[in-house]
Amino acid sequence: MCSSSLWGGGGVAEFLGAQISNPQALWLSALIIPVIILYILKPKPKTLKFPSVMFIELIEKSHRLRGFLEKIIGDPLLFLQILLIILFSLLLADPLLNLRDVVRQKENVVYVIDASASMTASDVHPTRFNRALELVVESKNQLHPQSRASLVLSGVSPIQVLSQADPEKLQKTLENLKPHQAPASLSDALYLASDLRSPDTRNRVFAVSDFAEDPNTINSAVALLKNRGFKVDLVKVGGQAENVGVVGCHLQRRLLTENQLTGLLALSNFGQQARQVKVNLVDGGNAVKSYDIQISPGGREVVELEAETDLSAKNLVVKAETRDALGLDDSCYFHLPAVKVNKVLLLSSEGKDRYLRLLLESLPHVEYQAANPPVIPPVTDFDVVIMSDVKADAILPGTFRDLKNHVKKGAAFIALSSDALDDVTSKEFWSMMDLELEGLIETQTPVVKASDHVIVESTSYANTV
Repeated sequence: MCSSSLWGGGGVAEFLGAQISNPQALWLSALIIPVIILYILKPKPKTLKFPSVMFIELIEKSHRLRGFLEKIIGDPLLFLQILLIILFSLLLADPLLNLRDVVRQKENVVYVIDASASMTASDVHPTRFNRALELVVESKNQLHPQSRASLVLSGVSPIQVLSQADPEKLQKTLENLKPHQAPASLSDALYLASDLRSPDTRNRVFAVSDFAEDPNTINSAVALLKNRGFKVDLVKVGGQAENVGVVGCHLQRRLLTENQLTGLLALSNFGQQARQVKVNLVDGGNAVKSYDIQISPGGREVVELEAETDLSAKNLVVKAETRDALGLDDSCYFHLPAVKVNKVLLLSSEGKDRYLRLLLESLPHVEYQAANPPVIPPVTDFDVVIMSDVKADAILPGTFRDLKNHVKKGAAFIALSSDALDDVTSKEFWSMMDLELEGLIETQTPVVKASDHVIVESTSYANTV
């Protein structure tokens, strides 16, 4: 016995089977055989042989069988006779169809659609997500006209798109849905669906996903739904697609040589076949470095990335040429800001701060200039201003005012401790430092050795000037 469903109106006609009241009448269809035999044996014109046409007849013999079959197949009268015999036999047999009228129940259906990045895979045409939408539409078309439909879209956080609306409104909503380009939690979406229960009708959850999530978390959500009275339909789209994806990537400038890049790339093979993958480090659309990586089925490979660059701002792409079902996990993107060259002004006295000058000269990305007050360049031309051992009367009155305004705009000011600070009376200077000088301590404080560790056993302590 076979069964099928024919939907219409508010109910469904379920086909339970078929039976024939008078099966003996089907024997009339055996008349087809003598009809065909009579058609074959019907009288034919007699052919007289003449020696002059002997060769023509020999040629025609090879085509006789084919011509005979073409004549039978192409004769409409024969087929009309056979059709009449079949119809007459069926009419006398009196066939009956057994149908049962089943009324569709009004229900509250919560549709849960997986919108994670994996649903953009093209192993199902055109994508898994599009196929999920088609399945939801097919289910919607079988609902009772008075049923209510809700829609939950999984994402980083689940989104309730529709709540107990007319099924036709669901159709319009589906037309505007698109998948995310990020992971999503289907179990969280199922938990949200459990809150959309209707107390008056039968409740059902129809979830469509590729179920790439941990099955245990999904099973926990399904158990909760069933405990709350939901019937749960889980529909899977997609299969075991061949996919190699980036699962980790890091790229940065080297600490001391910032015109060099260093980083790591991790690739995983989620497919069943070994893959040879080419990875390109792309700068401005051009591949500046390439790597060929062999990855075993289910394996993971980590590659060290290294390349030369300059100090300007960079937008870089690390791209794996996988040409597989899922393209979203083939690339990772980096923005490296430009390396700033800091301009430093050192205010000092002639011949002093030798070691500080050597330090500034050795620092990378620092343009250093020393000046001896009162003759100094405009402080607004520098990012950092360092004031060392400078006599207070050597600095012009407006210098600290200009310097304070420059600091408010983001510049840095550093004042090194010295005896000359006691003579500085400028309010702008002390407001920048957020300090108040109470005086200098002339006495020396003895240095106390607090540890006898082996590292400092040969070190002597004393006050130095």
